[in-house]
Amino acid sequence: MTRSTCPTCRLRFSQQTAVHLAACPFCAQPLQMLAAADTLGFRLLSVDPLVADETDAAQSLALPPHGTTSPPR
Repeated sequence: MTRSTCPTCRLRFSQQTAVHLAACPFCAQPLQMLAAADTLGFRLLSVDPLVADETDAAQSLALPPHGTTSPPR
């Protein structure tokens, strides 16, 4: 069995995550396929942190309402 990995960052990606990636999201190096035994010690990165729900992302970037007062100086 092989795994999609980034040897530079020492990350391995699940199959679901690797489908969405052409390169490592942290160092931009192309992913490499390594035997599962060779990835011992690599951290597994799941798809959840990489593929966020657009609604959640929009809410996290939302600005406060216009009438909000700022804290006293």
